[in-house]
Amino acid sequence: MKYTGRNQAIFDLDRFSRHDMPGPFRMVIHKFSRYAETVESLPLLERMKLVLVTDFVVESFLPGNLPIMSIQLIGHADTDPQREQREPGFVQRTSKKRADLVLRYLKDDVAWRTGIWLLRSDKIAWVPSGVGASDPAEENRKRKKTHANMTEQDRELNRRVEIFLEPGPTPVLQPTDPPDVLAQYIRQWIRDRMEKYPRPPDFPDLPVRIPNFPGPLTRPDYISLKCMILEKVKFIDINLLPDMLKAMLKDKLPDDRSESTVWLTPEINQMLDDIEKQRREGLKNWSDEDCSQQPPAPAKKKPRLVVELRSYPLKRGGTTDIKVSVVNRPDNDKRPIQVTIGDLPEKVTAPKRAIPPDQNYVVITLAAEADAPVTTKRSVYAEGNNSQFVIREEDIILKSDMFTVNVQ
Repeated sequence: MKYTGRNQAIFDLDRFSRHDMPGPFRMVIHKFSRYAETVESLPLLERMKLVLVTDFVVESFLPGNLPIMSIQLIGHADTDPQREQREPGFVQRTSKKRADLVLRYLKDDVAWRTGIWLLRSDKIAWVPSGVGASDPAEENRKRKKTHANMTEQDRELNRRVEIFLEPGPTPVLQPTDPPDVLAQYIRQWIRDRMEKYPRPPDFPDLPVRIPNFPGPLTRPDYISLKCMILEKVKFIDINLLPDMLKAMLKDKLPDDRSESTVWLTPEINQMLDDIEKQRREGLKNWSDEDCSQQPPAPAKKKPRLVVELRSYPLKRGGTTDIKVSVVNRPDNDKRPIQVTIGDLPEKVTAPKRAIPPDQNYVVITLAAEADAPVTTKRSVYAEGNNSQFVIREEDIILKSDMFTVNVQ
């Protein structure tokens, strides 16, 4: 899911993050020194966060996971009136430079670690930007910090890069080891053709593996083989595919004339030539007009929390009810979903409530104290999970879109 702004549900990247969650995921790298130009100058704990980001991105390319297809990096700076006066635009350039530094660090690390059989990192869209000092850190906003009363520790929080990981909609389907898997399918194709074209009755002593077996005998045979190979390798970078196929035909199949001769045909050579031609044309994946490309299976809808209204007025000393519903709840889930309300305005409270297994919503009452500050909070959200103890992989972890609470 694309990151479109703060008024959407965002998953903080942590130990509970899973690759079947739609995202976007956020990781914030804080504590850039005032004028330092390298990622290596960051504190150790902040650099460890970058390792977690790389781990999550690389793991997203494994079969069954939603691959990270786009990464937005938003750089932030702290106010620097004196330097800005001497060099107009300095703060904006600094924020963008920080985003670029983190981008280069992550891109190099991801490219090195993805490996040749995983989705190549050059398929990821990297989107860096800088916003200057226009958006102070969330912690500073909550504590109503200004340029006049910030400490150096507060300013370190402002000097940061926000990383938003955006998964694609379709899980990765590539095999974990293409040469072995593909060789298995080719052998099966050969066995099927042996049954389709049995040994001639006049030669009962002919061995099961016919010497000099001639490969595809008809145009439909060739198309069947070609489309089978295309289906199995469609997620592999086309720059690797011809050499991989040639090596596999030599090393992965038995070294005897009965099977190796199958591949010494003009049709197979033509297939490799077609792949080579598309590679020269700069394409990323091999495709062929003979093989209809099946549309991806519709993604399974994920459970999510929905808050009934986008805005709730709340008088000081009063209460208001909000309805929180769960949609796309698994039919086999028989546990209650514990729901809490997060990021409430100061002196506004809400009890924790559960959505029962036989019901799809719960009503939660917000209460404001009589001396609650008059304010508008646009980042309130509902969060829920169906685990009473330790969070496990199969547990449901939900977060609604943000909504507004107006204390009047």
